[in-house]
Amino acid sequence: MQPTGAQTKKLILQDIASIKKFVELGQIRVCVIGIGRIGLPTALSVANAKLPTIGVDINADLVNKVNSKIFPLKDEPGYEEIFNSVINQGLFHATTKIEEAVPISDLILLSLPTPMDENNVPNY
Repeated sequence: MQPTGAQTKKLILQDIASIKKFVELGQIRVCVIGIGRIGLPTALSVANAKLPTIGVDINADLVNKVNSKIFPLKDEPGYEEIFNSVINQGLFHATTKIEEAVPISDLILLSLPTPMDENNVPNY
């Protein structure tokens, strides 16, 4: 049995030269899980590199703002312009549905909060 197109791509992505080729051609879809203070600028930077990017977050208000073209991080210099550009080019959108975003993505990045104790020490 021959592998399907998606399976073939997954197999090819195990080779570093193929990964580089797919990145250069903008043929890798990236999913950033957690689009808060760190995740959103990361996702926008990836999309600005011409890679289709999906942002996932449990905060429906944040997702709705992003998809309504409202930039939620007003204190990130330069990123509002990048946000507008990648949204208008269709390179970035957001969702609350991780179960839909992950299976169609080739690269998954996690940007999740680290729990801290009362002394601001990471509580792993």
